[in-house]
Amino acid sequence: MRGEPATLARLDEETAPARASLAAAAEDYRRRRATLLATPSDLGVALPDRLPDLEAALERLAVPSALAGAVAEALRAADGRLVGRPGCLGALDGASSALRDAVNRWRLVAERDDLDGRIAVHEAALAERRAAGDDRRRPLPGLAPGLGVPAVVREAATRAARTVALERRLDELTGRRRAYDAWLADPDLRVLAFDAERGRVALARGDPDGAAVVGVLVPGAGTTLGRVEGWYGRWRDDLAADLAERRPGETTAVVLWLGYDTPAGPATAAARRRQRGRQAAPDLVAHVDGLRAHGAGEVAVVGHSYGSVVLAEAGSALRADRLAVAGSPGLGVGVDEVDDLGLDAPLHVLTHERDPIRIADLAVGGWAHEHGGAATDVAGVREVALPAGDAAGRSALGVHAAYGAMPASRAALARIVAGRAAGPAGPPAGSRAAGGGGRPARASGAGRPRADRAR
Repeated sequence: MRGEPATLARLDEETAPARASLAAAAEDYRRRRATLLATPSDLGVALPDRLPDLEAALERLAVPSALAGAVAEALRAADGRLVGRPGCLGALDGASSALRDAVNRWRLVAERDDLDGRIAVHEAALAERRAAGDDRRRPLPGLAPGLGVPAVVREAATRAARTVALERRLDELTGRRRAYDAWLADPDLRVLAFDAERGRVALARGDPDGAAVVGVLVPGAGTTLGRVEGWYGRWRDDLAADLAERRPGETTAVVLWLGYDTPAGPATAAARRRQRGRQAAPDLVAHVDGLRAHGAGEVAVVGHSYGSVVLAEAGSALRADRLAVAGSPGLGVGVDEVDDLGLDAPLHVLTHERDPIRIADLAVGGWAHEHGGAATDVAGVREVALPAGDAAGRSALGVHAAYGAMPASRAALARIVAGRAAGPAGPPAGSRAAGGGGRPARASGAGRPRADRAR
């Protein structure tokens, strides 16, 4: 359907207000920049031209003229210098999925072409380091000055650490290249958001516009553009298939929403704190509001691992009908009952007995953290019992990553998203979570403030 003149004209008309607003922002940027450049002596340096060559980019990508203006303004928004929100993730929330998919696919092409050159540079640098033997001292990269370690050893450790960092960066770039190819080759995937600079993307299996049910999957720590299409991509697709089976005759969709700066790993300082979850919450709220603006009927949000922090921090502002957290590190210090979160939908909790997240506090040596106790200990949540055999053949870390693949947890999550009973466990009588679907949010923002109480 993309490419038909009538469709392009409709999309152009749909984005007219947003384009006018962005054009005003662009003009304001040019004015401010001209003022700065006119007074270089006060700044001490000359500012480079940071506006991208949009006309050349549009010509290279062969964007149809009916959408050229919309794409140009979307690219300006994604540049992050003309608007306050990062990339198209914020600028295009609320636009149709067809428009967002069209814009972001064109941007994907440009980014994929650019990746080839960057990968080549990294490969050459890595080959040079390996030829110099800088990858032969892998046990040494943790050494620090002042420990009585000879300088020559510390220098070798530094070189080895830089080589490891280069390898990881190359792995990320090549992972992105494979992911971009897969997304561009998949006509049934809707690319709802894409910001390569900040590592953010939203990918829908199915069209969420006007869908009877939309599931939103929020991934956890360590998820990047180069890794998101691994088992999270399989989880999205399996959940989409399960949802379609449970709601036959209705349109359904599942969105994999990597819309925030995830902690680098589960044992990092950022993962033990909730700051990134608080920062991400307004963007998740805006994304869900955007889905509803284009006719999504029921919306269910699933937060996995650190993604559950984002969900909990969104609070009552998150206009979802059903909520679930899987492998959650905790819902926050001072959260003793589900009402403390201010959520407006039932909250289901899945934590397998072999998931190491259950001892996350002990695993980090008692260091300061902000997640509180286990999510299953919060009064009023709907705990979903998972059989021990669900994890058969999996390591402990494998269990934490496999909530979308283990048979019982996969089935439970499908029932939750589809709006079916999730299991025998439920909230105590009289709990607000015992009610039905979600209600309109009471306030905007990332949820109501709450005073953390020491346990």
